[in-house]
Amino acid sequence: MYYDFSLLSYLAFSLISKENILVVLNDNFEAKTFYESLVFFKEYYNYSLSLSFFEAYSIGANSSIAPSSNTIKNRISTLASLKIETENHILVTSLQAIMQPTVKEEKFILHAIKKDSSFSHKAFIELLADLYYDFVTNVEDIGQYSTRGSIVDCFVPVYDKPLRIDFFGDTIDDIRTFYPVNQTTHSKIDKAYITYAKEYNYSQDEYGFSLISENIKGYILDYKTVKKLAKHFYFDEKAIELALKRASLSEGVYDLRLLSQKTMDYASYINEFESVFVPNIQTAQKLDFLIELSKSSKVVIACSSDFRVEKLKSILESKDAQIVRDGESGIFLSSGYLKKGFRTNKVAFVSFEEIFGVSVQKDQQLLPKIQMVQFQKDKLIAHKNYGIGIYKGIKTLKVEDAMMDFFEIEYANQDKVYVPITNADCLFEFNAQAQVDSLNSKSWHKRKENASKAIKKILTELVNIYAKRKILKRFAYNTDLIELKEFEAEFEYQETQDQLQAIEDVKNDMRTDSPMERLICGDVSFGKTEVAMRAAAIAAFNAMQSVVIAPTTILSMQHYNTFCERFANYPVKIALLNSFTKKTEKEKIKNDLEQGTIDILIATHSAYFADINFKNLGLVIVDEEQRFGVKIKEYFKQKFEAVDMLYLSATPIPRTLNMAINSIMGISVIKTAPLSRKRIETYVLKQSDKIIKEAIEREIFRDGSVFFVHNRIDTIYQTKAFLDKLLPDYEKQVIHSQLPKNKIKKIINDFANGKFPILISTSIIESGLDLKHVNTIIISQAQNFGLSDLYQLRGRVGRSDIEAFAYLLYDAPLSEQASMRLITLKEYMERGVGFNIALKDLEIRGAGNILGKDQSGNIKAIGYDLYVELTQETLSQMSNVETERDLEIKFIDNLYIPNWYIDDEKTAVYTLISKAKSEEELNSIENYIEDKYGKLPKIVSKLVEISTIKLYAKKAYVKSLMFGSKGISVQFYIDAKIDTDKLIKQVNIVGGKFLGETTVFLNINKNNLNVLKNFLINIV
Repeated sequence: MYYDFSLLSYLAFSLISKENILVVLNDNFEAKTFYESLVFFKEYYNYSLSLSFFEAYSIGANSSIAPSSNTIKNRISTLASLKIETENHILVTSLQAIMQPTVKEEKFILHAIKKDSSFSHKAFIELLADLYYDFVTNVEDIGQYSTRGSIVDCFVPVYDKPLRIDFFGDTIDDIRTFYPVNQTTHSKIDKAYITYAKEYNYSQDEYGFSLISENIKGYILDYKTVKKLAKHFYFDEKAIELALKRASLSEGVYDLRLLSQKTMDYASYINEFESVFVPNIQTAQKLDFLIELSKSSKVVIACSSDFRVEKLKSILESKDAQIVRDGESGIFLSSGYLKKGFRTNKVAFVSFEEIFGVSVQKDQQLLPKIQMVQFQKDKLIAHKNYGIGIYKGIKTLKVEDAMMDFFEIEYANQDKVYVPITNADCLFEFNAQAQVDSLNSKSWHKRKENASKAIKKILTELVNIYAKRKILKRFAYNTDLIELKEFEAEFEYQETQDQLQAIEDVKNDMRTDSPMERLICGDVSFGKTEVAMRAAAIAAFNAMQSVVIAPTTILSMQHYNTFCERFANYPVKIALLNSFTKKTEKEKIKNDLEQGTIDILIATHSAYFADINFKNLGLVIVDEEQRFGVKIKEYFKQKFEAVDMLYLSATPIPRTLNMAINSIMGISVIKTAPLSRKRIETYVLKQSDKIIKEAIEREIFRDGSVFFVHNRIDTIYQTKAFLDKLLPDYEKQVIHSQLPKNKIKKIINDFANGKFPILISTSIIESGLDLKHVNTIIISQAQNFGLSDLYQLRGRVGRSDIEAFAYLLYDAPLSEQASMRLITLKEYMERGVGFNIALKDLEIRGAGNILGKDQSGNIKAIGYDLYVELTQETLSQMSNVETERDLEIKFIDNLYIPNWYIDDEKTAVYTLISKAKSEEELNSIENYIEDKYGKLPKIVSKLVEISTIKLYAKKAYVKSLMFGSKGISVQFYIDAKIDTDKLIKQVNIVGGKFLGETTVFLNINKNNLNVLKNFLINIV
């Protein structure tokens, strides 16, 4: 559908001053764009009014697929706003939205809760169940609730963050909002409203989702507030026809009384304004035009964020533009969002997108998630000293009149090891298949020793390689060019902090006179390519050539399209060299490279053939470097000695390991997705015709396209025949690796250009296709894929600001492993920590070359987590940094977390506390526990105190701490580097004595741990 965004913006400009109106437009997209324009003008003119947007479901209420949580949130929030009387209300919606049923007004009750008011704890939980909230362990999405002792968490759709209500008996003692991503408090509030979690209570089964109950069914047009609004209808007959088609008439829709009213033709506004720019002019010309226009009239630029305001301000000031806040002329930079602007005789409104040719989105806030390690009962676990065993759970044992919790691990011959909870840092997840170790065998120690030797050898080689590179010199790039600033401003997303840091790292490398050697590590679609393009831009604007090496033909094509689109406004020549390139074309490219007329070459392995020469190659970018051997990397460094090397990798590197390796080579890790990207709704469902049909129609109805993945070439055409019968009205094409290369190229290009809506493919699309109009992927027989494969395929969608859907369909009974794989994937997708998927898969498959050489054998032998820890220790030793040594603690006292306080997540909390690396981190964990579970019992506070003692004891080279009834025995390592004079002084202060060369006795009560902490701090 064609949308006139300038017209929608002007319509919003014209209607913003009116009072109490309902605006109905053709569809969701048009209505939302119009609503966002209203928001912009409301903020710009500082109007006092209530704005609401009521979204339509993209599928019917009786669908086999759950509706989007974002849509549910929008609809419930809008209904709530209509219940609260406002003096001036503008409601924006679409034709389809007003036809769909919702909760009728008399049944939509806002249940108020207030701090210090009476409310039965039991009745409150029952209320949540009645309002369709789903019980979960951790509340992370709207419509969920959980209970922990006196605390009830619930995510009410009308709020941006979930509520945490703390009861004292049947009184509400405290209400606060919290961040779902890390479960920590955002702010305290005095009152809140509880609404329906959704409009109908669906339960997923083979029959789909149930309809809204008849006893609560109503329509938004019947709400009292809406009846009072002046109606402005802007839709056409095509929209009415489409809305009727999308709505399930057999289930009842609004009776369309509104259609008897005359609709308004908003095209009549078209003559009241004009476009700001004439077609087909470059960014620099647009900026010059706006500067000239601002001398006689006001120019308002909607930048969509404070960050972009500063970006654009820097560019305009370098051109001597007049930046103003008020007045009838000059340029005003707004952080508001406008899709497209217009010009009247007094003012010109311009969007960032119009100037730079890219779409931008509003900012979102992202927070780090606290990583919880939850060992699974009866699954394998690795103990640093004893090896691989079976985790049997937490066991509470009586030790000398004290009750203490232990991790119970079973080894060969049913031997048991009970690990104190204070030593949880010795335990590591182990997700691969392996034999259980014997406590009487030396096998584990040999495997660990072999891994340590291999790690040391690789790291020594790395140190030598990169030391040699640092000696070489080349000219330093200018990274402050105006062209580069303009190029950066054209990026369609606001960069995440990780991405900005990666870009700054690359700039710092390139502005020095030493060749760059940097790895950019990041998840699928997290913006590594943009970092690479910034580097290529620096090279091109400094008259140096770049080459981008991709592992597959499809990925090289995708990069070529992306680079061409990104550099469209600049005189940068880009060429593509892969197996699709014709011989005559290849010869021309070779000649142009030698002449220096090609600035950027995108290529597969063919780029390092001996007959390819460059005039002035400055930068080599290797994408998915984990899929290349050492050969290709060494080829460029030998032929072009001082060339800059930039590697992109989707293989995750843990934060601790990254920090350590960074001392050898440059590593930048991008951990967060572009801020405006919406998460991918992931469904794990039994395959059915109904689900497939609805999923595809939902995407096509919103003018999108679909990937359908079937990974067997021998039956892929049967799949096409099935889809042709199921959806005869839509064209489909098939690609797989056995098709002629030219045919694959044509089909992909046609699909990318929207010539047909459904691409049926094998996993050939796993790497490379980055199409923003494709936002649904259906993977059939998903049970046959590995975790990383599914994750990569799912990463083909969700590459824009439009909500994306991934359907993992299984067509056979699932094995336990396949079931866990699909459930794990869905869980990680929902939580937005998909990076962990690849980490898990590395361990499951026993693969890994994070240090440049395959280490699959060693990773498989000892587990990924322990392998990472050994690497960290080896790096510390090589850097002459003291490594932590094992510490034995004997502390006999009641030491456990009561079941009434924490039950299901006890293992995770013990591990979190024990693996903390600093007192600051422990304080943060203590606050997190208290925040989530309530006030810390003394017994839990003591556990945190002991972990604090453990941190300082390790720094003081303590080998063992023995807590007795009369005092504490402290044994040091024989080579402990401590100040003897300080030690003697501190022993005397606490009334202690020396028991030998390495042991002291301290006259400190075990309940007075703060004295022991000060002793340990003062002897180092």
